[in-house]
Amino acid sequence: MATSSYTSNNSQLSSQLKHEEWMTNLPKNLHDEPITKIAIPGTHDSFAYYLTRQAGPDLDTNLRRICFFIYPIIRNWSLTQDKTFTEQLYMGIRYFDLRVCRTTDTNLYSKSPFTFTHGLLGNLVRECLEEINEFLNKHTKEIILLDFNHFYDFNDQCGHDHLIHLVHEIFEKKLCTTARKITECTLNYLWNNKQQVILLYEQHPEQCTTYMDRIGHFFQICQSPWPNTPNIDELLLFLNETVSKSRPITCVNVIQGQITPHSSTIQNNPLTSLRTIAKETNRRLIEWLSHRKRDPSLINGVNVVICDFADQVFADTVIMLNYKSSTENCDFTDPVTMFSVHNARFELYAMTLLVILLIFTFNIHNIRTAPPPLTSYDDQVNALLNQMTDEEKVGQMTQITINLILKDPSKPPPEIEVDPAKLAIAIKDYKVGSILNVAETGAYSLTQWHTIIGKIQDEARDTRLHIPVLYGIDSIHGANYIQNAVLFPQAIALAATFNTTLAHALGRIVAHQTRAAGIPWDFHPQVDVGRQKLWPRLWETYGEDVKVAKDMGRAYTEGMQGDDLTSRENVAACLKHYVGYGQPLSGRDRTPAWIDDRHMHEYFLPPFEEGVRAGAVSVMINPGEVNGIPGHANYHLLTKILKERYQFHGFTVSDWEEIKRLHFRDHTADTPKEAVRQAVMAGVDMSMVPFDYSFYNLTLECVKDGSIPRTRLDDAVRRILRVKYALGLFIGNNAWPDSSAINNFNKSEYEATNLQAARQVITLLKNNGNILPLNITRITETNKLLITGPTSNVLTSLNGGWSYTWQGNDESIYPKNLTDKTILESFRKRLGSAKIDYYNSSSFDQLFNIDNLLNAAQSASYILVCLGEKAYTETLGNINDLTLDNAQLQLVEQIRSRTQVPIIIVLVQGRPRIIRRIVDMSSAILTMYLPGMEGGQALVDVLFGDYNPSGRLPITYPKYNHHLSTYDYKWPEVDVGNYIDVEFEFGHGLSYTTFDYSNLNVPSTLNLNDQLIITLNVRNSGSRQGDHTVLLYISDLYRSITPPNKELKGYTKLSLQVGEQKSVQFTLDRNDLSFIGIDLTRQTEPGLFIVTVGNLRANFTLIGGDGPVDTTTRSTSINHQYSIFLINILLFLLVKLI
Repeated sequence: MATSSYTSNNSQLSSQLKHEEWMTNLPKNLHDEPITKIAIPGTHDSFAYYLTRQAGPDLDTNLRRICFFIYPIIRNWSLTQDKTFTEQLYMGIRYFDLRVCRTTDTNLYSKSPFTFTHGLLGNLVRECLEEINEFLNKHTKEIILLDFNHFYDFNDQCGHDHLIHLVHEIFEKKLCTTARKITECTLNYLWNNKQQVILLYEQHPEQCTTYMDRIGHFFQICQSPWPNTPNIDELLLFLNETVSKSRPITCVNVIQGQITPHSSTIQNNPLTSLRTIAKETNRRLIEWLSHRKRDPSLINGVNVVICDFADQVFADTVIMLNYKSSTENCDFTDPVTMFSVHNARFELYAMTLLVILLIFTFNIHNIRTAPPPLTSYDDQVNALLNQMTDEEKVGQMTQITINLILKDPSKPPPEIEVDPAKLAIAIKDYKVGSILNVAETGAYSLTQWHTIIGKIQDEARDTRLHIPVLYGIDSIHGANYIQNAVLFPQAIALAATFNTTLAHALGRIVAHQTRAAGIPWDFHPQVDVGRQKLWPRLWETYGEDVKVAKDMGRAYTEGMQGDDLTSRENVAACLKHYVGYGQPLSGRDRTPAWIDDRHMHEYFLPPFEEGVRAGAVSVMINPGEVNGIPGHANYHLLTKILKERYQFHGFTVSDWEEIKRLHFRDHTADTPKEAVRQAVMAGVDMSMVPFDYSFYNLTLECVKDGSIPRTRLDDAVRRILRVKYALGLFIGNNAWPDSSAINNFNKSEYEATNLQAARQVITLLKNNGNILPLNITRITETNKLLITGPTSNVLTSLNGGWSYTWQGNDESIYPKNLTDKTILESFRKRLGSAKIDYYNSSSFDQLFNIDNLLNAAQSASYILVCLGEKAYTETLGNINDLTLDNAQLQLVEQIRSRTQVPIIIVLVQGRPRIIRRIVDMSSAILTMYLPGMEGGQALVDVLFGDYNPSGRLPITYPKYNHHLSTYDYKWPEVDVGNYIDVEFEFGHGLSYTTFDYSNLNVPSTLNLNDQLIITLNVRNSGSRQGDHTVLLYISDLYRSITPPNKELKGYTKLSLQVGEQKSVQFTLDRNDLSFIGIDLTRQTEPGLFIVTVGNLRANFTLIGGDGPVDTTTRSTSINHQYSIFLINILLFLLVKLI
């Protein structure tokens, strides 16, 4: 394809561009060319990023009356850019298209008499121009063109005079005033005169007389033909006609490379936006540009090119035309703008009906309503930001631990008290905007939390601007720092359920119980993909598969945040740890990861992108490093990918003390101050300091000396304030705990849901001779059930880390009323103590009292050996060997040496510890992962057949220490001399019944843009009811990047009675058949694919392909599509009636 060829030929030069100074570095032969012969990238309605909720004067009068109700629709079609002026400038944009509205302020020389407008009001003109000026101060040879071309409520000459006065006041000598003709404006001329701003003013000079000498004579010298079409093909024909003849260089020639949505466009796409349509427009525009050259006086030449939603690829494409020879052959290859609201009654009727239909249809189908976008709060945020001092802004970026405000953090929870003096220092002196954590002595009661949070918010309310504090906590498997909250299975266990509905339900519970304490922000979910099995935080992930991580992360995020973040039933989610944290080469926590760009985009970034799409409002940063760059200093990943490509408008927060570690651990910063500068400029918005105020002091220094620009400071604070507004913390008493939550904290359904989750977690790995479920009649007072092993009588192993304390390993702080929930006590409740023998003959790493156990084993009916790991997290969980501790392996070996009584091994662990030595000695093996507080009861239910196990491994269980493959291994790994030998495969999980698959139906051929519909029948052919997860794998046999042997592309969980059969359908699209190519774009290629479901296989051939994939336009449900269908039908009928 033409675009690919062009990009390939210029990729090396483009990668070397210093985008913020591309004009400075242009070839010398262009330095004496007029600016009108230079190829310059620009943006259409350049200010649109700053649009607020307030209707502008260019919006139809009737629509202004209902703007409040249809604001999301108007914004969707008014928003043309998703980057600030600073972001655009650093990307290379040098032409800005501006529409200005004069406010009703009677004092025209006040700070803000002008705003931008495009259907909705934008930011103040002054603020945006100052933002541009700050960039120019740092890049003194860069030239920009400001094109003021639409004016609203400028009823007299005075308005124009004062707008020009404002421009002159801000840019002063940077303004080009000496040149009499635009053709005199060469780079050398402008550089020599230290002029950087060319003002284009689409107004007759007679209306701008007073300050005419201050802006030169560049009136009405901009040719910018408007395509005015919603059709991309028509746009390209228009552009081709425009450049088919030469144009004069005595004026600026603008190519408008965007479509104009008409009323029919909006009616036909009521739930989409201009952004979605612009993606395809820009792709084809870039292709069209690849056949152009600079200099509009030549055929096919261009000067300024603008588009909607400009990105780096667009900017680079235009800039690179300056390096292209003007003699190159150019052939035509086909490659939004203004939201025109017409004064037609149809528009009012249609839009009003659309709102009613949306509400009606969505209620009928119970579709999740997404909370308002974070940027919708920008008018309130910017108004507050304008009042803040540097100190107040830096305070918002500062997060401290609760220890800094307590009288004595070492005291037990009942004695914990806030120190009023320390609190005043934090809030009044250092303007701290966020606090986190509990003291390490244990969880607080709900009443204590209410007291603590209440005092913090009282202090914040007493400050000048009354900005509430954002309190954060690690509620990672329930509200684990609040006494009497339910403690769920950890993430790796939840993944084994393959049940996103359950994940959503647990997210709702954790949100309710966390917010009940007055805490509105939860550092969860962790969507790192866990492909390094040694890593001590593997259990905090959803396993090794990217799809499972994406789906579980989305479900949990949506459960936590709900439909309305302002509700005190919901909390802000925090995706962590962005990105690549789960793949340290050594397996040790916070050690280097080496992940090439293609694997980063294929495996590790997608769950974060999915979380952003799900609406997550905060992201915690990887405390490790990737490819030699610490996560907290990685500008490319934090800013270019997360904030710009994924359009993430929330804020990023550092991990614990990680900014300091850039200096004393990572050695990328030679001073603590440089560490702060590196982190903030890379894209860190909030620092989890946490033990002092060093970040506050050093950041202020950086702001004062200019090493951190105020635009970057404002960007970080704006992001934080957006979330505070979204959480409703500024509304009434929403920032304070709700006293009624104490009586509504524990609901009976919460424990029932938790028990159901723990049951679904348990994964049956081995069941020789169907030894399970246990025959309860064999267990007598003579032939007892023998229970032993280090995890059999502890709650800490069931729950793991982040349980009441950081490591979660202190058994003494668990409430006394929960001690009967261990595995041992759960069996005693079921069988009675008389039928159970218990011997504590092994710690995690040492045997003792073994003789008594061995003697008892010979008369037992069954022997239950509970093995695994003690609670841990982070660096304290580092290990040198994945093999289970030798003492535990010896425990099983010695039992087997003395008796042939059936041994049932129960694994309670966060990692798949190698058990090769004892697998054949057991009759049955189950893994519980870290099942939470109901794990003991769930195990009883499973072993006695009250619940049929349905868990499946979300990881590949290794057999050998140095053979840690994942299920989606590459073909060379099983080539001659190589082999994959694992203990248990990914997705493995047995049942007490059997399931038969039949009638797999797959089309033999598939066109690229068609959906792939796969159906099959699943029947319970056994003798028990059972739940069963159907896993669908796709194998792409041949492609330009070596393919994995298979990839999980779909799954669904069924519940089947004995003999019951259900039909299962999977619907996939081109995204599911795509991969990250050599150029790091997602693409598909034609060829042969294999579908595998259980023991069934079928082939299909994909026709077409070899193109980039748009991953942003996928429907989320049939209900969603049905809603759109209904809306369009009713709108069509309305048109006919009118």
